[in-house]
Amino acid sequence: MNYKYQYPGQPAPSGMSPAVKTLLYVGVSMVAAVVVLGTIAAIIIMVVIGKRGERAVRVPSRPNNQVASNPNGGIPTESAGAGSGIGGSGSGGSRVSLSVDSITPPSTVDEAVDMLRQEEWQYHAVAAKWLANQQVNSAQTERVAGVLMSAYARDSQADDELLNAIEKWAHRNIATDLASRLSSSSRANGRILAILTKLNDPVAAVGVARLLESRSDAAQARQVLLSFGPESAPFVAPYVLSENTTARTHAEEILAEFGIDPQEIVLEGIARSLENANFGELDDILATVARMEPDESIRERITVAITRICSDDSDVHFAGAALYDAMETWWDDAMLEALHKLLSGRDPNARAFDLAAKHFNEETIQILCDQLHEQRFSRRKYTDCLIKIGQAASEQVAAIPPGGRFDDELDDEIARYMKSIDASPTSLLEREIAAIEGAERFEVSSAFGFFRGKTPESLGIDEETHERIAKAMSDAVIRSSPHVDDSVRVVYRAWVTPRSAAGLAKLVGSDFRLNEEDLFRLIDLEVPEIAAPAVAEQLSNRLHADDTVAVLLRAGPKSQVICLQLLKTISDPNAAVVLTNIVGTVGTEEALEPLEELAEVADRRNLGTVERAARNAMREIRRRSLDSSDEE
Repeated sequence: MNYKYQYPGQPAPSGMSPAVKTLLYVGVSMVAAVVVLGTIAAIIIMVVIGKRGERAVRVPSRPNNQVASNPNGGIPTESAGAGSGIGGSGSGGSRVSLSVDSITPPSTVDEAVDMLRQEEWQYHAVAAKWLANQQVNSAQTERVAGVLMSAYARDSQADDELLNAIEKWAHRNIATDLASRLSSSSRANGRILAILTKLNDPVAAVGVARLLESRSDAAQARQVLLSFGPESAPFVAPYVLSENTTARTHAEEILAEFGIDPQEIVLEGIARSLENANFGELDDILATVARMEPDESIRERITVAITRICSDDSDVHFAGAALYDAMETWWDDAMLEALHKLLSGRDPNARAFDLAAKHFNEETIQILCDQLHEQRFSRRKYTDCLIKIGQAASEQVAAIPPGGRFDDELDDEIARYMKSIDASPTSLLEREIAAIEGAERFEVSSAFGFFRGKTPESLGIDEETHERIAKAMSDAVIRSSPHVDDSVRVVYRAWVTPRSAAGLAKLVGSDFRLNEEDLFRLIDLEVPEIAAPAVAEQLSNRLHADDTVAVLLRAGPKSQVICLQLLKTISDPNAAVVLTNIVGTVGTEEALEPLEELAEVADRRNLGTVERAARNAMREIRRRSLDSSDEE
């Protein structure tokens, strides 16, 4: 499009104004946008409504492909909150509420059994109600009773319907499980007792007898036990010793009704109850055992039962203090096995340590020592127990490996024990020396732990003992080289003697760097026969040569003996010059004669650099000697 410039005064061209065009364009755009957005919103609303309708017609899944029905002919309502319906669920995570009325009752026993195996309690209620109104089929009684009992054991909302069905289909195979549901707080005790009376299975007596201590159900429990006959006597007998007066009276009367002297059967009943007790009954039965007068006729059975209980951490937990009371009352050396299991467990009860202090053998002490070494967070209890045992544990305590640099507390605990039994400092020291002498490669660091920060003077030991310790340290570092950490080096350097310096020679070049402190200490000991080979080896190492020279210079006059000894055997002229220069720098007048001999030998062999170095070294030594005389 061609635009023409409009001169002033020239008539405006005909047509729509640009401003009007702009406004019109904006208005049309806004209308179009509103139309598009409205269309999108309508589509979204339709999709949402469609999905709601799809969810609304979904019904809970049913066993045997049955379709849930609503007696009102309507659609089951959606549960409140997303996915919060009780019972059945639809696909895609949505749920609908499940009501008993919406479930079609079964038409066969098999369908009822399938419904009882569902997770939702509503199915259990419907199936149980149907079974309660059916004629019992003796061929299926055992199966149906078992499934009903399984549902009853995990349900609470359908208990009444399930008990109705259980009463109708009761079978002896559920007697024990049903009796286990009896408790002092259960409102269903009366109904369960009535069913157990019908079953008349004495094995249920173990659960029924517990109700003899109940205020509300003791009388009915007594009648049920009487209906079981004399076979229930062993389960009733323990309550003759009950602290509950009502239970004790009922138990005595039941046994008298059977013509049984309570004292004749009480021991058998106690033993049997303890042998068959589950975790919920342990505390009460053990408390009864603890109150009894021990009788040899059942002592072995009591011991075996207690040992079994001590083998299971959960049983020990549920047994509580009654376990230790029973062990104390019935103690026999055969119970040591049980005690050892307790001591080896996680964080034993204080009562276990009390028993160990009273009744122990060598194995008991060894277990205490092993746990003292291993249990870093509860070891004080083990030490306290060993202290109560006293001198009898000293030999095994002394054999405990040291804790080392990362476990100083162990050494402190052992020292606390030794102090408590008035062990002599010599015996303590013997233990630590033996630890070093017997330390394997990776045990050396911990074996040196006792001696960190200590000196022969601080321990007040004699020269012979000092030599023994230093020799043990030297042998240990040689065995463990090159795996020797810095803490071991520090201890060894503080204790080393001229006769135990072999370890230092081994450590000097045991890694990629020169261990200057070890070399300096080796030179300081003035053992040229040991130090010279180590120095020669490091001078020949191009990585260590300069550092070795620096250490020899730092060691001062003590280096000259090593340097002069090496000059007698060295064949490298350059190395001879280096050693001669060191002697010239740090040597004394004692070096003049060996240097003179070196110069003459070098002259005969035409080794001019060595001869000049030797004569320069002599001049330096003489100059220092004159300067020293002038100062005096």
